[in-house]
Amino acid sequence: MVAPDLLTVARVAGVLALSERSVRTLIAQRALPVIRVGARAVRIHPDDLQKFIEERRGTP
Repeated sequence: MVAPDLLTVARVAGVLALSERSVRTLIAQRALPVIRVGARAVRIHPDDLQKFIEERRGTP
């Protein structure tokens, strides 16, 4: 099994054109699922980011 390239909060912030703080808020609200890789470190699976974007497409 080959693991996908997981995304950092900084990378997701760049993709969404948001601040890292805004991405962390989405994570805290459980709007964006994460994979915990340590006590504080998190990563986002590319499929979860895609799903997040698709679910919000067309909503104000």
